[in-house]
Amino acid sequence: MTHNLYNVALFTIFTIMEERVSIFFLIVIMKKGSYLLKEKQEQM
Repeated sequence: MTHNLYNVALFTIFTIMEERVSIFFLIVIMKKGSYLLKEKQEQM
């Protein structure tokens, strides 16, 4: 029982961390994308 609970806790932590990491990457990609768009507009 305790071992099963430990696995569930680990799984929950990994799921939460994965969500945070993917959100972080989304923000980074969006910032890079808007930065590239600004550069292209300034060149034109």
